[in-house]
Amino acid sequence: MMKRATLLAFFSVQAIGSASAAPPVAAAPIAATVQKTPEALLADGKLAYERGNYALAVHTLSPLLYPSIALTSEEAVVEAHRLLALSHLLQKQEAEAEEEATSILTLRPSFQLDPIVDPPMAVAFFDGVRKKQESRLRELRAREAKEQEARAIEEARIRHATAERVYIEKTVQKHSRLLATIPFGVGQFQNGQNTKAALFLSSELLFGALSLSAYVALDQKYPYDPSANRRYFPAPQKGTAQALIGLQLGAGIAFWATLLWGIIDAHVLYKPQVTKTREVAAPKHSVSLAPIVGPGQGGLSVGGTF
Repeated sequence: MMKRATLLAFFSVQAIGSASAAPPVAAAPIAATVQKTPEALLADGKLAYERGNYALAVHTLSPLLYPSIALTSEEAVVEAHRLLALSHLLQKQEAEAEEEATSILTLRPSFQLDPIVDPPMAVAFFDGVRKKQESRLRELRAREAKEQEARAIEEARIRHATAERVYIEKTVQKHSRLLATIPFGVGQFQNGQNTKAALFLSSELLFGALSLSAYVALDQKYPYDPSANRRYFPAPQKGTAQALIGLQLGAGIAFWATLLWGIIDAHVLYKPQVTKTREVAAPKHSVSLAPIVGPGQGGLSVGGTF
C-alpha cells in the first residue's frame, strides 16, 4: 500500500509539472468592427422599419440626425425623418412622431406621404400636423420667398456693378470713283469684296505676265528687221514662232478683257460710303498726376479717364 501511494503521488507530481510546462494557448483574434457609412445605416434603418422592427429602426436612424446630421443630401435627411416619424407613430409615440413630421415640413412645406405606400393613419397624422403648423409654414414660405427675392436683387446688383460698359463705335468710310477705276482688284478691295479682288488681281497679273513673256521671247529669238519691216522666222522654227505669237495675243486679249471687266464691276457695285460698327469697351477710370517744372513755376497736373 505504501508503494502504491508513493507511485500515485509521483504520477500526480509529473502531471502537474507537465501541465505547467505546456506552452500557453494563443487567444482567438477579435474580429475587426466594420464602420458603416451613413447611407448604409439609412438603408439598415429602412429595412428594420419594413420588417416591423420599429425600435431597431429608431435606434439605427436617430444617430444619423441627432445631435448633428451625418447624411450628405437633403433627400436622405427627409427620408430619415420620414422613417423615424412612422416608426415613432407605430409605437404610439406621437410626440416624437410629430417632432419628426415638423422637421420634414420645415425642410419641405409641401411634403406629403404616399397614401399607397404609407399607412392611412400615418397620412392622416401628417395632415393633422400640417394643419397645426399651417401658420408657421406660411411664415416659412413667405420668408423663403423674401430671401430668394433678396438674393436675386443682390445678384443683379453685383452683375450691374461688375458689368463692363460697352460702346458702339461707328466708322464712316468715304469711297472714291478714282479708286474704282484702278485695275488689279483695287475697286473690289474698296467695295469690301476681298475674294473677288484677289481673283482679279491674280488673273490680270497672270495674263499680263504670259503676254509679256511671249513678246520678250519673240523679240529675243526673232529680232525685228527694220529694213524688211518684219520679223524673220526660219522655216524649221515657224511653228514655235506662231505658238509664241498666239500666246502673246491670246494672253494680251485676256489681260485687257479681265482688266475692263474688273473696272466695270467695281463701278457697278460702287457705294459712296460704308458705315462700320464695332463694340468698344468703356475706358477704365483712372487718375494720374504729373509734376510741372519750368522757369519760375512748379506744381502738379491732374489727368485721367472718366
